[in-house]
Amino acid sequence: MASKRHDQIDIGDVIKGETGGWWRVTNITKQSDGFRQFDAVSVKTGRAGYLSGPARQVREVR
Repeated sequence: MASKRHDQIDIGDVIKGETGGWWRVTNITKQSDGFRQFDAVSVKTGRAGYLSGPARQVREVR
């Protein structure tokens, strides 16, 4: 699997969540301190949710 830092993730990317599920990014909120919040939809269930963390945090991407 490939990996990206939070500041490299784009809308449409499918990223792995903290508990192992996969999420398709639908919106990105960037804060001035580098923190990122990703609005996303679960690939498995279609449920809406969000993931977040600092710009340098790394997530698996598929």
